[in-house]
Amino acid sequence: MFVDAVYNRQGDMISVSWARYSDGQSETYNFPVIDGSDYTEMMNNGQDFSAYRQQLIDTIYMHMVKVESEQTGRTPAI
Repeated sequence: MFVDAVYNRQGDMISVSWARYSDGQSETYNFPVIDGSDYTEMMNNGQDFSAYRQQLIDTIYMHMVKVESEQTGRTPAI
């Protein structure tokens, strides 16, 4: 079960907090992202990150759907 998602202070990952289906124990899944200073520099150089952002969202979503499916034994709800 989804609990929360946070962008870490160092600016290099998004962490997803997840409560395990069977016992509610907390699990954390980390997804690397472009460092904040690198992102700013690339944006200032005119790079478009819309595809990168969408791919990151899709990657996180698909991974967490897989986790939910594995923990519950249900078919992924996609």
